[in-house]
Amino acid sequence: MELTEDLLWRRARRQYELCRLRHTLQRSWPVVPIIAVGALYHSDTALIASAGAILFALATLFSWLGQTWGRAIFPGFLAGAPPLLIPRLVPANAFCWIGGRCWEWCMLLCPLSGLIAGWHALGKVTVRVLTVAGAVLPFIVILAILAAAAYAAWRRLARRRTRTSPAQ
Repeated sequence: MELTEDLLWRRARRQYELCRLRHTLQRSWPVVPIIAVGALYHSDTALIASAGAILFALATLFSWLGQTWGRAIFPGFLAGAPPLLIPRLVPANAFCWIGGRCWEWCMLLCPLSGLIAGWHALGKVTVRVLTVAGAVLPFIVILAILAAAAYAAWRRLARRRTRTSPAQ
């Protein structure tokens, strides 16, 4: 079998991709402790196994894609560790105590309060962005009009110079 340049190129590319895949599998190791913690605290092993497999596949894919996707894996695991571990330190009840008495609706209202807080933050950010845009936009429009007029004058002057050149 003759080794052509195309065949050598394909072999090198395949080796390169296999090495990248090995490297990404090494970067996906934090999934294993996450699956172990999930298996310790939950009895549904099929759910934990499938969620762990999906998480491992996504971590491997993002690491293989590289750049921002690959750099975001470990910070994502660090950000996900407190929500995974902190509830284990609190006794598991279907209610919470507010003001010295049981309030059973607390668990239902926590996600709702997060949604309301996020909506409120979005409104504040939008107001600030629009305020800055409203303050800066008139100056940008005036500068754009002046720049367009200067460019038109420069083009007209350049056309006149080429018409009156002695080389014609």
